[in-house]
Amino acid sequence: MEEPISFDVYGIIDTENRVKAVSETLESGIYSSEINARKSINEAIRKDKFTIISRKTGWGTAHKFIETCDWADKLTLCQEMYYPGGEKSFCKEHNLHYGGILGCHVCRNFFKK
Repeated sequence: MEEPISFDVYGIIDTENRVKAVSETLESGIYSSEINARKSINEAIRKDKFTIISRKTGWGTAHKFIETCDWADKLTLCQEMYYPGGEKSFCKEHNLHYGGILGCHVCRNFFKK
């Protein structure tokens, strides 16, 4: 049987908070080294694209993170290991990008709280 899903948080890094973004993501263990963190964050800023800023959290922890994160914009949730994508796999009610054909995991109550 499958385990309830966890969430990743993605956001657009605020250019003025680049240093804080590197520090926070490095501290959280998302990246294996400072070089990898800087490279990923700089590329995301340059391309104005989403980048992962919190990984493998429960619903409550993800929302607390979103409420307190002051160094990124357009924060959104993804099913763990997914990237923000098209509207077909996005639940507006829960701000969640999900995979699979069964729909939003939060609507179905199949997620890590």
